[in-house]
Amino acid sequence: MIKIIRLLGNRKAGFIITMGAVANLAAGSLVMNFNPEIYPAFFNFSMEFFFTPVKPVHTWFYILIVILFLLGGSLFFSTLETVISLITGEKGSEYDSSSRYYTRNRKLAAVLVHAAIIIALGAHLIDGFYGRTMRVQAVLGGNGFDEWVEIPGLGRMRVNTFEEITWPDGSRMDLVVRSSFMLSNGSREERIISYNSPALFNSAMREVIIQDGRNHVVAIILLDQKYNVYKLPLNRPVKINGGTLNFQGIFETDKRIAVAYFILQKGDGSGEMEERYILTGAGPVQHKTLNYSGISYSIQKMEEAFIFSGMAVYNPSIFLIMISVGLSFFGIYFMFRLNNRPISPEKGPY
Repeated sequence: MIKIIRLLGNRKAGFIITMGAVANLAAGSLVMNFNPEIYPAFFNFSMEFFFTPVKPVHTWFYILIVILFLLGGSLFFSTLETVISLITGEKGSEYDSSSRYYTRNRKLAAVLVHAAIIIALGAHLIDGFYGRTMRVQAVLGGNGFDEWVEIPGLGRMRVNTFEEITWPDGSRMDLVVRSSFMLSNGSREERIISYNSPALFNSAMREVIIQDGRNHVVAIILLDQKYNVYKLPLNRPVKINGGTLNFQGIFETDKRIAVAYFILQKGDGSGEMEERYILTGAGPVQHKTLNYSGISYSIQKMEEAFIFSGMAVYNPSIFLIMISVGLSFFGIYFMFRLNNRPISPEKGPY
């Protein structure tokens, strides 16, 4: 049995597996870099992204999962071998009768660090399949935008005020957002969120992180040929001339031309969907109107407000990560403590 454990926990094999994981991650980074249409700038940090559906382009990730399982197994059996030698007092290749204390404590440090890595691998696996990350956008309260933003599993969020802290040259140093949360249990909490200070809930299992916050166009007002006015708030479908028009925001083209982007759905909501654009700045007249069913719509006015952009993260394995960090700390402490203490042939380190 001991021989089998030593074979499965072979340190040279573990080193090769680790280098394989590093090479695989490098290859995966290149794949993601050259396929931005498949790996967008923001996507849910969940392993389900790679499995729904399974794609050949994700092959590097599937190989990575196998390598990490092998690495976890190698670490487990290597740790098990060390634990057995600690219990039985077996003399290893590093054993020296003049430094028994040193050898034993170094093995203990290795056990702690290996256990921390195994737990961290398991925690990331749990987070990958059961954790959730969703994008959160909330408009500053007031100015007709007093709606709460729903965050599944947490409750609702509302932005109350914001303060921008800048460097002497005027560039942004930090952004402080004061917000209200109506939690699922019915309680209400006031939180202050900044770049380095997320809002934490349920012992950090859930958190809301700020990524950015700026003034954006939150509503656009269109005028048709008959001078009828239509107000389209951001991401709220509005019935218009027998169809539905949804304002998606203001975007820049590759040539840095600002356009208003719309999704038009014909009919009563079951018709085909089309993308439509209206030029917001100077340009040809035909590009400054939206035509639908013989009626032209042009931009009369755009309304701006502060928009909070962030992420709501669910970390089900946060406690495992804390345990892993604690074990790593003690393991590294033992190593530094031993490496900085002189050794007495009779008593060991003192």
